[in-house]
Amino acid sequence: MSRLPQEAFYADLPWTIIPEKGYEEILLEARSKEVRYLVLDGSVEKNSPGFSEKIKEEDLILLNEFRDHKGRRMVVYEIIYPGEKEP
Repeated sequence: MSRLPQEAFYADLPWTIIPEKGYEEILLEARSKEVRYLVLDGSVEKNSPGFSEKIKEEDLILLNEFRDHKGRRMVVYEIIYPGEKEP
């Protein structure tokens, strides 16, 4: 799940757009569509204010963080499903 389809294309995975909703609604939609990864860029706070502050370790596992030479940031999380054990 990401804002743009490029990440899914290069990962050879289906793309699901991040809805412009709150933290809980995004996770609910992601889980209902069986999404495994959440890719966030700098627009997440604009489209879902407070999203980053609401992240819980029982919901998301940080896999990687990227920054380019302009300071733009992209973060990749794995979504944890209820009843699933963290690695």
